[in-house]
Amino acid sequence: MKQKCMFTAALFILLCSATLVSAAPVTIRLASLVPENTDWGRALNKMAQQWSEATNGEVIVKVYHGGVISSNESEILQKLNQNQIQAAVLSSAGMSKISEKILTLSCPFLIRNDEELDYILADLKPTLESQIDRNGYKVVAWSKAGWIKFFGRRPIFTPPDLRSQKIASGEVPALNNAFKALGYTITVMAYNDVRTALEANRIDAFFQSPVYAASMQLFNTARNMCSLNVAPFMGGIVLNQAAWRRIPDKYKAKLLEISGQVEIDNNNAIAALERSAIDIMLKNGLVINEVSPAQQKLWEDESNAAMSSLSNGGSAAIDPEIYQRIETLLRQIRK
Repeated sequence: MKQKCMFTAALFILLCSATLVSAAPVTIRLASLVPENTDWGRALNKMAQQWSEATNGEVIVKVYHGGVISSNESEILQKLNQNQIQAAVLSSAGMSKISEKILTLSCPFLIRNDEELDYILADLKPTLESQIDRNGYKVVAWSKAGWIKFFGRRPIFTPPDLRSQKIASGEVPALNNAFKALGYTITVMAYNDVRTALEANRIDAFFQSPVYAASMQLFNTARNMCSLNVAPFMGGIVLNQAAWRRIPDKYKAKLLEISGQVEIDNNNAIAALERSAIDIMLKNGLVINEVSPAQQKLWEDESNAAMSSLSNGGSAAIDPEIYQRIETLLRQIRK
């Protein structure tokens, strides 16, 4: 009888222990380079709160804003791979290190506006996300972070105008190779070195989002902004698969729904922020170089010739199937 009681007590303790273990929350440390006092920072905090509420506290997201975890995406990805963090906000450059084919979306002058980008993403997201899944990550939200523009010390209306200037670029080999294929002089440097390089006359131009150009006061020296959209500036929130697998399946659909709404809200906020940034720069000396239809065709014809070559095996970063699919979709929407 005594042995039976001891066995029953031991079994009870084991069951209680198992219950406690299963009830332990899944903690996700999310790294972001964006400051907390921004629309994106506030959106991440909102998502963290809603994920906790939707899972009754079983999933806890701790957001580390403003580069607290690391000041660059390469280190963030390394920590993500080592599970020191479980999630991150990445730009298209960072996401391309997970699946470099994503940069096919950023071929210069391929996609021209938000309407075209939305149409293409609606078709391509499942394919892109499947590739990322196979590489060990889960995309829970995408981000449209505005449009890349050319900024120059001298006016930029046509390709020769830009070729005459030394251009700064970040460490995005595929995009840099595309511009080099078009005959431009590219100087690779960290984005936070662009202002110093401009002031020292080591470069004359750069391509970046208007929001970044305004926030870093880069337009003070490079006062000319070409009106053309060069390429969409994409990004997203990704989890490593180890963290995603730990989240109970019963919550995943709801968490993706929450992230999807964060994606919509943030995209709207970014679009408004970009318009505001351009208005502020115009009031402080920015000159928009309005490209005519004939000049626009020069950019597009030149780019199409180079991209066709790169998509036929000239660049590992340009996926031929995705490129051709984008072209097909563009023909549909441009009818």
